[in-house]
Amino acid sequence: MDKETRERFVEVFNKIYKKIYGGKTPPSCNNSAFEAFAKEMDKLYSISIGEDLIVDYVIYHFNRTNQQKAEKPQPMQSNWVFGRTAVVKWLDRSPNYKIWNQTFIRENSLKVHKKHTISRSIIDAISKDLEEKRNIYSNTTSGYVHCVVNDLYSKYSPTCKLCTFKQNCEE
Repeated sequence: MDKETRERFVEVFNKIYKKIYGGKTPPSCNNSAFEAFAKEMDKLYSISIGEDLIVDYVIYHFNRTNQQKAEKPQPMQSNWVFGRTAVVKWLDRSPNYKIWNQTFIRENSLKVHKKHTISRSIIDAISKDLEEKRNIYSNTTSGYVHCVVNDLYSKYSPTCKLCTFKQNCEE
């Protein structure tokens, strides 16, 4: 799990915690529990963990815990969300969890703002794929047509910078 994703999980947890518990400072994450959590999530979601998953996962655990402790006598602990057991509970969730999450959001007046970001690894994979496609027909008429039709030109591409048709593409 990349650093940005880790930070986003903690950020979402902290924001919801403060809202639910009246601005109290959230508990810090146990490093070993968080590492176990990250390792399990990497196994499950090997390519990328998106914003929807992050928010749904954290809200699911707050909702699940608050249903068990109706009076909220004990504040939520970070390892109830970020630990191996929490991942197992996530996998065993009901198909109706999204409905319950929405009810939880409404009842607690949560404002959920999902940041839609793309993982750096996905961007790198796409960039590599595009560069390979540019290289196939580099400096040929058919390559120029292929690039124009598929909108492959990029002023940052090493292949495009060296291509004889570069001036045509820049126009």
